[in-house]
Amino acid sequence: MREITIAELKEQSKESYQLIDIRDEGSTVYGMIPGAICIPIKQLMENLDGCVNRIKNNVKVVIYCQRGEKSRDIAERLEEMGLDCYSLAGGCNKIALGHHYDDVIETILMGMLHGGQIQTMMPKLHSTNFEGMELIRPLYLIREEDICKWRDYNKLHFLQCACHFTETCSTCHEDGTTSSKRLETKKLIAKLKVDNPFIESNIFKSVENVNLSTVIAYKKDGVKHHFLDEY
Repeated sequence: MREITIAELKEQSKESYQLIDIRDEGSTVYGMIPGAICIPIKQLMENLDGCVNRIKNNVKVVIYCQRGEKSRDIAERLEEMGLDCYSLAGGCNKIALGHHYDDVIETILMGMLHGGQIQTMMPKLHSTNFEGMELIRPLYLIREEDICKWRDYNKLHFLQCACHFTETCSTCHEDGTTSSKRLETKKLIAKLKVDNPFIESNIFKSVENVNLSTVIAYKKDGVKHHFLDEY
């Protein structure tokens, strides 16, 4: 059974191969590699011959799963049926989220002002719903203003999603007020920045400089620890 890496795949024309995502629908709902078709492994195991009819002829067939293990087994079986089949090395084990630097600092401040807690968005974390899946935020250090400039330069239109982290002026009222706590926080930070140009970076760094010796209580893995426990 042969494997192919993402780097090797990028060197080939998109017309020369077909991507098959064999993860279940619970995983693919969070995203698929562009151009791939989904044939869950359960369907392949139950009706392999029928599923083969959905695959293009005379092109490389690249199978991928979450970890790159099950895809090897399926690729081997399809290769035995005469298909030019490969398994994508490493699988598809990351979900990229679009949160940026401004989202991070707004979340920190919102947690303190409206949630009575200190927490932040993490640049990456392991999924609690899907074993082996990792959530990453590639735009973590990119400013919203720069993203908007890049969007306008390339004449792109971003979709408004239901995530509360991406609320826009669709929540603004005619009198200029808003029901969005995130937009209120954004305006507050802008106002504070007038007197302190370092306010944004200070908010960002605040969660990097937490001194547990000066914290009344904190949570770790769901367990609350109080300073009196070791006083």
